[in-house]
Amino acid sequence: MTAALHPAEPALATDRARRGGRAGKRAGGSAAFEQPPFRQLRNPLTPTRLVSDDELESIHLASLRVLKEIGVDVLHD
Repeated sequence: MTAALHPAEPALATDRARRGGRAGKRAGGSAAFEQPPFRQLRNPLTPTRLVSDDELESIHLASLRVLKEIGVDVLHD
């Protein structure tokens, strides 16, 4: 029987080609992509300073004061 007579039963070759992932790529017959080995990346840019050292210190002291006065509730099961 042909696929035109039975639309509910697609041809096996077209069914594999429509699938994603490895099965679809194998059915297409395309050559594998050669991926270079992984390497550690290095950022050549210097970090941007958003606040000065004294501003960072005041933020830190304020956070310690909040923890001392309000505290932290730790919820667990």
